Amino acid sequence: MKENKKCWKCKDIKPLNEFYKNRTQPDGYGGLCKKCKQQYNKDKGYQGWKYRITKWEGRGDFGVYKFYNTQTQEVYIGKGWLKEREYDHLYKLKHNKHDNPWFQNSYNNSPESWEFIVLEKCSTQLGLVKERDYIIEELIKNREKLLNKKLDLRF
Repeated sequence: MKENKKCWKCKDIKPLNEFYKNRTQPDGYGGLCKKCKQQYNKDKGYQGWKYRITKWEGRGDFGVYKFYNTQTQEVYIGKGWLKEREYDHLYKLKHNKHDNPWFQNSYNNSPESWEFIVLEKCSTQLGLVKERDYIIEELIKNREKLLNKKLDLRF
């Protein structure tokens, strides 16, 4: 078994205990020696870095939305990160891959007459409740025009 390894940054040959373990590498050690890795982290701004949740940053606003057909007055109501959901729905509809066949068929009949409308911006915790409220409101108004067919309104 190898006792030494060459750092690809400083090009020095050092013993394996001078390298951090990395099980994704064939020899089980990272390519940078500990000294070079620490300098790399410092240069990148990782010094004293603490894990924080940044997964949702840059996703825009969360809320309840509807797709509305101006010709047939059909409605599809949903919740989520607004700009992502709009893009996701339109991409799937344009490529004929949407999960909701009623929404897909209606879109295929008149793709130019659909509008994306933000009903309300809210927190992720309130999203499910707000979506349910808007769906119930639409069911009361006009059940036949609502395209959300798989409804489970037991909360």
